Amino acid sequence: MLSYMSTLSLLNTGNGLIGTIPAELSRFNELGELSLRYNDLTGNIPSEFGQLTSLWSLDLFKNKLSGSFPSALFDNQNLRVLELGRNNIAGSLPLAIGHASDLESLWCYDCSLTGSIPCSIGQLTSLLHFDLGKNNLTGTIPTEIGLMHDLMLLDLNRDNLLRPIPSGVGNCLTGTVPSEIGTCTSLTYLNLNQNCLDGTIPLNPGLDALLELQYLYIAYNQLTGPLPSFVGNNKLEGLNFGYNILEGTIPTEIGLMHKLTLINLGTNLLTGTI
Repeated sequence: MLSYMSTLSLLNTGNGLIGTIPAELSRFNELGELSLRYNDLTGNIPSEFGQLTSLWSLDLFKNKLSGSFPSALFDNQNLRVLELGRNNIAGSLPLAIGHASDLESLWCYDCSLTGSIPCSIGQLTSLLHFDLGKNNLTGTIPTEIGLMHDLMLLDLNRDNLLRPIPSGVGNCLTGTVPSEIGTCTSLTYLNLNQNCLDGTIPLNPGLDALLELQYLYIAYNQLTGPLPSFVGNNKLEGLNFGYNILEGTIPTEIGLMHKLTLINLGTNLLTGTI
């Protein structure tokens, strides 16, 4: 059927499709939005999609796609939304990711990505949503994240389930939480749960500068030092620092956060009351 079509501006399906994604879709230069989510598609993401210069949104969520990350996608300067979550895409994020300077949302939750997060992500200055949770990433959190000043969601968690999981499964980012995250002052959601992060919680400036933050999850790491008071933030609804090595007294200011619906400070070395 595709061979008889001359123009296509929108393709949205979710009807149990099987087979591979036809590379012939790259013929439709006017294609702006392509959604094939919730199907059973297999095989690689066609590298020819990099030729779709009008494509601004590609949604392939929850299929059975495999192969390496399609770096050719980032040759498209108009790409703004890329959703590849819940597939089996192997390999690491390509350095070419920085070429998609207008990208606003990158959702790669629960793929099979490995390797480290490239420093070139700092070129994604328009990014609002950055989700690499539940992959197999290693290395440190690049400080270049601090260049994404409009970022609202950052999810690098190992697993959303709040319980210990076996080693070798999921993200295991190491090093410290970079203080540069504090320059992402639009952040409302930050999830670094279940990694291998150590050191102290960055402050002055650091996480205390995130006054728009509503959800902060850094449980099951190896963080040390005191717990921040988050003075000035009256928007926090979820706060999870459980299963770290934090010490000192619990700041009294936390008890004044009237929007908090979830707080977990358990399994630390903290003293005092809330």
